[in-house]
Amino acid sequence: MNRVFLILFAIATLAATPKQGSFLDWGDSPEAYFLTAAERAAWAHVLSKPQADQFIADYWELHGAEFRAELQNRIAAADKYFGLSEKRGSETEKGRVFIILGAPNREHVTRQSSRGGGFSTGGSTGMAGPNSLEQGALVVTEWLYKKDRLPQELGVPELIVRFQTDISRGYQIIENPGLVEPYLKRAAEYYVSRIARNETKTAGRATPPAQNAIWSSTAALNGAYFTGEPFISPTEKSFYAYSFYLPQSVAAFAGAKEVLLVGSIRDSSGKEVANARQPATPERYDASGDRYADGSVELSPGKYSGAFGLYTGDSATLLASARADFEVPEQTATRVSRTLLTGHVDTLDKQTPFDPFTFVGMKYAVKGNSSFLKSDRIGYFTFIANPSLNPNPSMVMKMKVSRNGKIIDTTPSVPVELTQTGPHTWLLVTQFEANSFGSGHYILELQLRDMNAPKTSEAYVKGYVTMTEFDVE
Repeated sequence: MNRVFLILFAIATLAATPKQGSFLDWGDSPEAYFLTAAERAAWAHVLSKPQADQFIADYWELHGAEFRAELQNRIAAADKYFGLSEKRGSETEKGRVFIILGAPNREHVTRQSSRGGGFSTGGSTGMAGPNSLEQGALVVTEWLYKKDRLPQELGVPELIVRFQTDISRGYQIIENPGLVEPYLKRAAEYYVSRIARNETKTAGRATPPAQNAIWSSTAALNGAYFTGEPFISPTEKSFYAYSFYLPQSVAAFAGAKEVLLVGSIRDSSGKEVANARQPATPERYDASGDRYADGSVELSPGKYSGAFGLYTGDSATLLASARADFEVPEQTATRVSRTLLTGHVDTLDKQTPFDPFTFVGMKYAVKGNSSFLKSDRIGYFTFIANPSLNPNPSMVMKMKVSRNGKIIDTTPSVPVELTQTGPHTWLLVTQFEANSFGSGHYILELQLRDMNAPKTSEAYVKGYVTMTEFDVE
């Protein structure tokens, strides 16, 4: 360890305060900066706090006392010197780089005055204190690491890391992540392997297995209802949204205040390519007391098999599970989704790209059991992707409604209004007034045609047919 680090560690000897919040937060904490690829894959399958506690205990024991003591000293030093607004120094980008690589050989700072007075520059400033940059609104810092302070295994003569810090807003980024991040990953792995060679590991202890338990689960739906459908985000990335609908009549669901949504996705070769874990509080669906919980996972286009589970948030008891084979189309594919039913629409203050079943700030919760009362407002929505590659689709719709096996209504083709949800995606959504449907089993079939599509295309000639079924009591 270099002399600069020894000086810093002598000053900062207190261990870091553990991060509060969900047990899943540990995987993003400073203590986890040195997780190997295998350990990170294993952590991705931790489903409960007891499992997390065991994983963390195994992590420390596997890597040894020397590793833990030095890492905690690094975290404490980073907290002392790199705090930003209300963020701990070890959780900033400077803190992360410092913890992995140590102190740089040289630091150069360029700061812009918050009063608009232009830039001022400084030379080698050393390790600045947490309040030394308060007079600058935007600060660009370069850390230069020469060969003597880099792991030999990296094989590079020097590394420059550039940070951009907005003091007034309290955020910080690495300006050149494409260059820096691969070296940080390799440096962390080399450091762990070096510690492992220097300290004997306790026999019989290992990180938790990577095998995801939901693939061998026998819980099945247990009275829940599962819905899944691929979509394209407003940022034009593909993802799969899924939902568990939880009837109030099932006691196990009624007692679950906090749950954990888990998904494990395998490609056509059987290899796991993605997993999803999302703590959630089941949301009330309607006056009956039914609830729902939903999530999503980003996926590249392709064919997949997915295993999805709903666990209690405390003991990881599996409440319900479902399997689904599905295909995520190419972003440029012309298609419409299934027609999905809803009786619960919320307006969100903020929408993130992969919010499930959410379009232009409106959340359309899926009515998983497809069962409504006469007094309910019954709604449906259909997602339309890139129809005929035309930037200005002109859609017409023909509707056919059947009740108890008999056609009761057929409408002519009429223009429909679409809501644009992204550069090449739209949403068709309709909500019927209460008491529009009497008791019975219904089939709703929609035919959509794009009148701006080429006259010989399928989008114009046949259009897209999508349907759904539901019951009204």
